[in-house]
Amino acid sequence: GTTVKYKILAFDNAGNKAEARSSYVVKNPTNITCSLSKSVVYYGENITVTGSISHGGATLTLNYTCGGNVTSKSLSTDSNGLYSDTHIPNKTGSWAVLVSWAGNETCFGASSGYRNFTVTKAVMSITCNVSRETITIGENITVTGIVYPVVENASVILVFTMPNGSTIEKYAYTNSNGTFTASFKPDKTGSWQVRAKLNGDDLRNEAYSEAKSFRVNDTWINQYKIYIMG
Repeated sequence: GTTVKYKILAFDNAGNKAEARSSYVVKNPTNITCSLSKSVVYYGENITVTGSISHGGATLTLNYTCGGNVTSKSLSTDSNGLYSDTHIPNKTGSWAVLVSWAGNETCFGASSGYRNFTVTKAVMSITCNVSRETITIGENITVTGIVYPVVENASVILVFTMPNGSTIEKYAYTNSNGTFTASFKPDKTGSWQVRAKLNGDDLRNEAYSEAKSFRVNDTWINQYKIYIMG
């Protein structure tokens, strides 16, 4: 906390001289440590930053950086100088976090140096179930499922495979809890299958469900006619 003022005088043999005045403040050194809970996290997961500063009770600044985007947080340490922060990155890519303190009258400012981590696309899963294993032509089959981790209003593609092997695609959208429901009326008798698909994007990987089978029978009248004609 002491300010030291000083003056420097310089002379040469020719009698020339120069003078410089300045001052400096005597302060204690500061050390900041920083460590990450993981070096790689999936989108939607959080990362925990922990560390310490050599002076308890300081208010630190944490800068989370990805590309040109910076998210800043202020965080107070405890009486021992310990701190912990949990952050959920909002995009995939290469990230860095820097912990710094501006200093005060008695202690120099300092920073931890950058700590790097990577955010990768979320690994997704999707399920698919049918309301009945057997229906009569003209009836609807109801398909339900869930996307996890939960994504609201995600577009789900339902791929129905007809008895002849050709496919029909229908769309459904997830609710706030990640579930979806869709109804479909098959127009052909025989064995059908349905499978749910979630397309990938910049934040999430694509996902496929297991195929579920169901059978579409003819009406009893048509079956009776075929029996009589036979």
